[in-house]
Amino acid sequence: MCVNEGVIPARYTVRTEDPVEKRQREVNERALLHVAATRAIKHLSISSHGQPSPFLM
Repeated sequence: MCVNEGVIPARYTVRTEDPVEKRQREVNERALLHVAATRAIKHLSISSHGQPSPFLM
């Protein structure tokens, strides 16, 4: 999975000036990443190139 800045969270989901909406979209993106990661049964590989997603920090 490619966990780069601009990919996760998706660029289009953070285009808003409303801080409440922006935070809610970020929470949703984090939840999707969490669900995807916890669905792994035997092995989970996380990769990135260039600038990694801030969700990895």
